[in-house]
Amino acid sequence: MSTIPKFASNKKYWQILNKLVFGDEVSCPRCHAGLHENYCNKYLWRKLCRKKYRPTSYQASWLYGMKLSPRQLFILLYCWQTKRSTETSYLLAGVSYTTVRRWYIQFRKQLPGSDKLATILKDVVQVDESYFDKKRSKQPQHIVVGAKDTATGRIALRITDSRDRQPLEQFVQDYIVAGSLVAIDKWWAYDELELLGYAHS
Repeated sequence: MSTIPKFASNKKYWQILNKLVFGDEVSCPRCHAGLHENYCNKYLWRKLCRKKYRPTSYQASWLYGMKLSPRQLFILLYCWQTKRSTETSYLLAGVSYTTVRRWYIQFRKQLPGSDKLATILKDVVQVDESYFDKKRSKQPQHIVVGAKDTATGRIALRITDSRDRQPLEQFVQDYIVAGSLVAIDKWWAYDELELLGYAHS
């Protein structure tokens, strides 16, 4: 038996988006007067001044410029919250693999206090890189930099296109508390970690 719920219509999710962007009362951001919905043309409008708004074209919203339908957005949000695989997500939503990855990153950015959780690893941290994708394919290989806190088991990952000093040092600074011992291989890009306040071995 499938555990995937039956998703609502585009109109229902469009109305939810309006409330998320313009408040529960769906009011004008300038004068706070009520906005009227016109689902056929996908906009909200104010009766007096005829000013029109769309949740995906309102620049104060993180949904600005969204090309997904409201239903696709909520399907991706459901898959992300329930930790469904990327393959399941793009099949359910009917979007590309790249779109799923891009929106998952966007969802993570909206988590409250996510900027404060960037530096999460400390004491003794192991760092290494891995290559993904086939060398023979036309697509470039992806490099994933990973760090693991040996005490808590917490990990941090980042996709990058280079193993040069700058991106690797930036990764260490973003995810590891200064003063920690960074256990690495002999790759030259880590040679100057001591100048950034880290011990390395």
